[in-house]
Amino acid sequence: MKSIKRYYSVELLRYLAAIAVLIVHYKHFFFPFFSNSELNHLKYQNLQPFYNSLKYFYEFGFYGVPMFWTISGFVFAHVYLNKKTNFKEFFYNRLGRLYPLHLLTLLIVLFLQI
Repeated sequence: MKSIKRYYSVELLRYLAAIAVLIVHYKHFFFPFFSNSELNHLKYQNLQPFYNSLKYFYEFGFYGVPMFWTISGFVFAHVYLNKKTNFKEFFYNRLGRLYPLHLLTLLIVLFLQI
């Protein structure tokens, strides 16, 4: 079987983009900024946990979404460009990779909500 060349620097960038998105979403759930709070999370960003260390993630993390999707598109093209596959096989591979984690997360959140 032919091994696929991995681009570790690209994978690292994709990882950092995903972390940036997580941090940006976290600030909406941080205690002082919950939905009924009078505080504005944009005005008082410096109250976020580890703000000095994660400043750029808090301020520019929203750029992580287009960056993540672009890198993911590159990875898809790299993996599937010269590979003979049909839609059914591609769809099955994507569901098999994404939905176990999705369902696990859904069950954990459901349990925590109860």
